[in-house]
Amino acid sequence: MILPQFQYHQPATLDEALSIARKNDGEFDFIAGGTDVLPN
Repeated sequence: MILPQFQYHQPATLDEALSIARKNDGEFDFIAGGTDVLPN
């Protein structure tokens, strides 16, 4: 299996998470509460 290229962010605050979301213009998924990284 070949994984697609992806960026991994680990924001420490809600403000940081929202800033990342704004910079990526809707091309993102929030994933929380898991123990595995899931490239999209």
